Formats: sequence, C-alpha cells, structure tokens
Amino acid sequence: MSEKKSPILGCLPKAVFSNLGLGLLALIISAIAGGPKMVVEKQNSQIAFFVLLAIYLFVTFWAIFSLAPRRRENQLQTQGIYKYVRHPMYSAIIFLLNPALAILLRSWFLILGCIINYFIWRSDVKDEEKQLIEQFGDQYLKYRKATWPFFPNLFKFNKPIFFGVTALAVFIVSFVTLNFPSFYLREVDWERGKPAEVAVKNPISKTGTALPQSQVRQKYDKQNSIVIGKLNIDVPLVFAAGNSQSQLNTALNQGVVVYPGSKLPGETGEVFLTGHSSTYLWNKTQYGQVFALLDRLEPGDIVTIYWNQYKYDYQVTEQKVVTPDIATLNSQTDKKTITLMTCWPIGTAWKRLVIQGVLID
Repeated sequence: MSEKKSPILGCLPKAVFSNLGLGLLALIISAIAGGPKMVVEKQNSQIAFFVLLAIYLFVTFWAIFSLAPRRRENQLQTQGIYKYVRHPMYSAIIFLLNPALAILLRSWFLILGCIINYFIWRSDVKDEEKQLIEQFGDQYLKYRKATWPFFPNLFKFNKPIFFGVTALAVFIVSFVTLNFPSFYLREVDWERGKPAEVAVKNPISKTGTALPQSQVRQKYDKQNSIVIGKLNIDVPLVFAAGNSQSQLNTALNQGVVVYPGSKLPGETGEVFLTGHSSTYLWNKTQYGQVFALLDRLEPGDIVTIYWNQYKYDYQVTEQKVVTPDIATLNSQTDKKTITLMTCWPIGTAWKRLVIQGVLID
C-alpha cells in the first residue's frame, strides 16, 4: 500500500463549482422563460426543504465522523455509511441537497439540473478514484467492485427491499407517463400568459347559499359551453347518444357531457355535468384533461354556462370526494343547482370528485 494520500476534499471543489454554475444557469433560464414552476404551496415547499436538509446534514456528518479516524491512520474506510456507498457526502449533495433547493425555489429547471449534475459528479469523481486506487491498490479495487458510488446496492443488502423499491419506481414512472398531460397541467406552471382570475361576483351567505344578484338578460353569440375562468376552461357542452359507458366515453372525448337525465341550465333542478380528469396517451382528444384542476374550485368561485345563447352563472358552494355509487343525480331538489363530476384521484376511477353550486338569480 502506498503512503501517498489523496486530497482531503477530493473532487468536491470542482464538482461543487459545476453544481453551482449549472444551478445558477437553470434559475436564469427559468426567470427569462417565466417557468416552469412547481405548483406547490410555499409552506409545503419549505417543509419539504427542511426535511431533506435535515437528512442531508445527518448523512454528511455520519460520513465525516466515519471517515475521520481512518483518514488519520491513512486507512481505507469501508464501514459505517461507507459500507453502503463509496461517496456518501457526494450522494447527499446529489440526491438530497440539490432537490431540496429545487423544491424550495419551486423550479422544474433545477430538478432537471439535478439529473445533469448527477452525471457531472460521476465524471468528476473518476480522477479522485484513480488517486484512491494508487493509494490503496487492490483493496480499493475490491471495494469499488462491491460497493456502488452514489446509491446503495439494495439487491446486495436486502433483496425484498430492492424488489419493492424497483416495483414502486416502475409503477410510479408508468403511471405518470400514461397520465402525463394531466400531471403536467396540475404540477407545472408558466407565469407568462396566465389568464386573469375571475373575481367572485357575490358572496356566499353563512348558510352556504348564494345571495341573489340582479341580472340583465341578454343573448350571447356563443355555443353551448362551460366556462370556468379560474381554471382557464372554455369547453363545449355535449350530449351522449345513450346511457352506456361506451356512449358516455365517446361523448367525453368531445367535451363536457350533460349527463343523461340532467336538467338544463336555468331549469329548476340539478344540472349534472361530467368531464375527464385524465385519459391515457393513446386516447387522442383535446378534452382528456378538462377537469384535471377541478379540485381547485372553492366556495364562492363562479362556473358559467352558456346555453341557447343565454348565460347562467353558478356559484360554487361545496366540494367533496365520494364513491361512484353516491355520485348520482339529485332529482328531488327544488333549487336551481349545478353539479360537476370527474373521476378521482387523477388517473383512476376509484372515486368521484364532486363540485356543487347554485344559480345566481
């Protein structure tokens, strides 16, 4: 074994410099392009940041305290956290600190930068490993063969966990890929060209009933459609050819469906409308994600229906998630109400998201 010691900081200065440079570039591009930003509440992003930061600090200090005694004795450390990865401090930066900062700043470009940074670190660490081979010889070669550089070899340490993590990863990637348009719509925000949010026209009373407001009846040169300014929705209303699921699916691909048995806008009773929250990539329809953001409607928001050249404003009073058997027409009401329904959660037909409102007279 050679007495020559590798540099204390290894490839850290070079890699960190590249890491910071790429991060700044990503932020500059994001600022110029107006996104893409993560759609996440600021408080939630801060919580995620501090959780990842705490794990990062734990891993880093574990690595430092594991390495220090061996380095003083000029010995190769293969125990402690080094039993699982060869470069735990670098791993913590790649998989914990970088994503933590990306989430805090809510930048998808920084997430992309995390992926690029991984390959930068892989490249930069090669020179450090050459020095470690010179210093420790066959001992390090055996260690390198048995231990991965940045991520634990779960197959070696715990096969059930390995297969479980692999199966979960495959499921998540497949599920998101199949429903990508809906997830993109929900999780990616561009600041440029955002529609102005429609103001609430009149308040909700303490009983949850919309307060009356006088309207001047006028005609509009617009097709039968549903308009929700808050969600940037302007979609035609269509009827299904029948009650079968295939007939409903065909109609759903053409717009928002006036459910069989529903009352019509302006009539006493329930106007019942349904639309897609997500469809698979092979279903080529522009209306596959029309209700993907429906859960963002809150009491007081306005849903506008254009019907037979007249305009009907409904005010949201309630949002709920129910099982499919409960999400049915209410034929007993003597009020002028509206119900919007879609499959929930995104990409499943497990439950139904229901938005209810009343007509503003």
